[in-house]
Amino acid sequence: MQIAISKGKALFYMILSTLIGITCIVFGGYWIISGEVSITKFCLFLSVGTVMSTYAYAQFQVVRSSSVGLLLSPEGLIDNSTLPNDILIKWSEVKTIEYPAIDPPPHFSVLLKDDSEFFSHLDWFSNLYFRITKFWYKTPIVLVLDNLKCSTNELKSVLQDYSTKYV
Repeated sequence: MQIAISKGKALFYMILSTLIGITCIVFGGYWIISGEVSITKFCLFLSVGTVMSTYAYAQFQVVRSSSVGLLLSPEGLIDNSTLPNDILIKWSEVKTIEYPAIDPPPHFSVLLKDDSEFFSHLDWFSNLYFRITKFWYKTPIVLVLDNLKCSTNELKSVLQDYSTKYV
């Protein structure tokens, strides 16, 4: 089963985060040169600008990608709608999938049996990305609905079918 990437939404987020990132960096630089703001505020603006610019780059990679957004197979799932891409999450590693009760949900959480085993196979960038995701969502694997071309109910139905068969 394949679900396509929503490139329109990714493009929107890319443009928005680029504008925010550049604005923060430019204003932070201007204020520090003109002496109108403290070093602390400059560092805050520079940090926000850097994070937003990095997010814009990640969304650019999603927009430019020719791969399928979410790939579900008997072996497992691969989520290419976020960075890092092409990482197989085997069904044997999945404990359960949480389906949010709110409609439309921002994400579906894939809970793993052993997070440390999952982290042990990753390169440094993927490891950092999934650890940050785990910090925010309490699980390293999160399927973001905004990045995919499907409805909440469609994704929930597909995930329930696959998790019933393979988890």
